Amino acid sequence: MDTAVRLLTDGTFSKWAGRKVPAFTLQQAAAFLGNAMHETGSPNLTKLDVIEQGNGGAGRGMMQYTGPRRDAYDRARPGPDIRSQLRYAAEEYAGRHDPNGNSLVGYTKALETAPRNNVAAATNHLLHNYFAPADPNASRQERINNAKNVLSIYQQLTKPKPKPQSKPQPKPSDPLSSILRIFGVTK
Repeated sequence: MDTAVRLLTDGTFSKWAGRKVPAFTLQQAAAFLGNAMHETGSPNLTKLDVIEQGNGGAGRGMMQYTGPRRDAYDRARPGPDIRSQLRYAAEEYAGRHDPNGNSLVGYTKALETAPRNNVAAATNHLLHNYFAPADPNASRQERINNAKNVLSIYQQLTKPKPKPQSKPQPKPSDPLSSILRIFGVTK
């Protein structure tokens, strides 16, 4: 999961997508991964090249590509690791795997227009405009919960740690100051 968050937020995914997508905010990355966790059934995103259970095994991969998008995925054969799956997703979004225009995902601007600072809104946006399952309402709350959990974990990891408070050190005693204080000349 760490690798995924880093690749989405540090500009690597953006570079792979031909800069069609800006680097994700932490909220957008959490939304993207929360959706992918549902799509794959893998809460820690370790099983990514999965074939959909039910529906004739139509969907495959981290994004559960179907139809012409599945055909392109099968031809490209990205590896099962997070880096390969995200790289494929970025390239597919940029249109590199659909030379005949069969995949319109890159033309939807779904990734560029996802809300940047609201994880629930970004999750819902990506659910409808990028992942687009047959029944988005059936999994909406699970996807949002996944995304909120991812965000919470990474906000804790990136929160600045408080600096230890040091106790004030007494000033070294100056004999003349002490004598003047005794006689009330100074405070």
